[in-house]
Amino acid sequence: MEVKDLKSMKSKPKTNKKDIKVESTNLTELKSTSIKVDKKTWEDFERLCSNSEFTKQEIITQALKDFMKEYKNLL
Repeated sequence: MEVKDLKSMKSKPKTNKKDIKVESTNLTELKSTSIKVDKKTWEDFERLCSNSEFTKQEIITQALKDFMKEYKNLL
């Protein structure tokens, strides 16, 4: 391996960072609750949140909205 090859192995800075689509970040009335979630799923969720500009509350709210929209026939 030559020195010039080392440059190609270095990670490139992230440009065009994609983010989660959140309909509204205006959370005025919040409901506190406790849930139990699979540990691996929660760790993945925390990693996703750390790579986003949105808070966990905003992301969970949007995820629940999307889920309920998909299964609106059960509401």
